[in-house]
Amino acid sequence: MNRFTMPGKPGPSQNMWYSFDHGLVHFVMFDAETDFPLSPEYTFDRELSAAEIAAGETLPAENRTYLTDAGPFGSIDGGRLGQANVTNYEQYKFLAADLAAVNRTKTPFIVTVSHRPVRQLFSIAQ
Repeated sequence: MNRFTMPGKPGPSQNMWYSFDHGLVHFVMFDAETDFPLSPEYTFDRELSAAEIAAGETLPAENRTYLTDAGPFGSIDGGRLGQANVTNYEQYKFLAADLAAVNRTKTPFIVTVSHRPVRQLFSIAQ
């Protein structure tokens, strides 16, 4: 992300997930590292002030975070309290909408790519 241009839509999620079609294949790139409940890295909770949490903020001010922080990269509906439900995560909503929109006649094959082993993501999402 810091060294290469990411092909996804710019925004708060920092292009950590995106999709594209190539021939008969629909490719989906997603972040299986941080944007789901009980992810292995700490969320930004420790960097948010009590006032920010009360106001529903999910990301800290830029001067209180670091490039090495590992997410979440997208928004979470319900802020800190919404972190327990995977359907509140921006990435989950992207995946659900993206997969529902795939034209299986045009692209009958779907390939997903992530950093973490998929087994871990699915065991937590269940």
